[in-house]
Amino acid sequence: MKHTALFSGYPRARAAAAALACSIVLGPVCLAAEPRIVGGEKVLDHSSPEFRHTVRLLVTMEFPKVPAVPAGLRGRTFSSRCSGSLISDKAVLTAAHCLPAEIYLPDDGGWLPVSVKSVLAYFRLNPKEDSPSGSPQERFVRHPGFSDRWYQEAGDSWNPEKPVNDIAVVFLKEPVPSFKAPAALSAPGSPLSPGQELVLVGFGKTSNAANVEIPEMRKVSVPFRAMLRNGQDLFAGRGDIAAPGLVADPKGGCFGDSGAPAYLPGADGYRIAGVIVRGPDTKNGGCESGVTILTDVRPYAAWLQNVAGSAQVAVDGPVFNIRVPDGPAAIYWY
Repeated sequence: MKHTALFSGYPRARAAAAALACSIVLGPVCLAAEPRIVGGEKVLDHSSPEFRHTVRLLVTMEFPKVPAVPAGLRGRTFSSRCSGSLISDKAVLTAAHCLPAEIYLPDDGGWLPVSVKSVLAYFRLNPKEDSPSGSPQERFVRHPGFSDRWYQEAGDSWNPEKPVNDIAVVFLKEPVPSFKAPAALSAPGSPLSPGQELVLVGFGKTSNAANVEIPEMRKVSVPFRAMLRNGQDLFAGRGDIAAPGLVADPKGGCFGDSGAPAYLPGADGYRIAGVIVRGPDTKNGGCESGVTILTDVRPYAAWLQNVAGSAQVAVDGPVFNIRVPDGPAAIYWY
């Protein structure tokens, strides 16, 4: 069954975006924020792994002053919320689509180029007391195989056959505070069994209709269900991926949770199993469908270690220091 619905986190039409609770307002343009945790609870314990490993991101973007951009949008800036997890003291794992190179506005010229001006990381539970890291990101790296237009090229954009590669790393200029700590990645080849518990942690909405005035860190446990056909995306939740719709007691990701981690609890602590990237549109249950799609981190462990350079990225405990190869790198540097 082919699904061509608007995925959470992929603003494809201004009318559709306006129907959602937008957190990005740009003059006449209202863009949907990326996929708050639904059906969960607030994270209040500063010693918990959820608090120590998870961060909130504020991404500020800008339209360039070029003829391809409508005159009313040239040079305009706008912001979007995402979530992420620490994989070193200066590296934040998130979703590639949180850091777009272009966006689609059908009423304003179709695909328009954008550039990311800054990414600010927030570390505390109470946003009223929180402040960003004190400086914008040093750089960020999107996976070279990711395209902002991937869903237009996929035969089945709901359960694609080819990898989407929706994964990225933001490098901070300064190390995170001492009350935060990186989490290890699930190792390649480590198994996931249907029904196994995953803990989603993010700062997004709590329902389709909720507003996000003050972002809060929330968590919820959902079962791993299955791998998608591409072998690099995960389906988690109690909904029906083949025919998503509203479910009783929904649990999962929502708008503002893009880039958020799915942790795999273990006796030795939390490991990062996945990154929240998308879900059904509101016509198919949206955030209340019990369907959350994540990028599986296991196939990307080596890539993450490579792009991190001298940063120490742990995979199931052991720490590897892998130097970025000499010569041109097949990655995007900003």
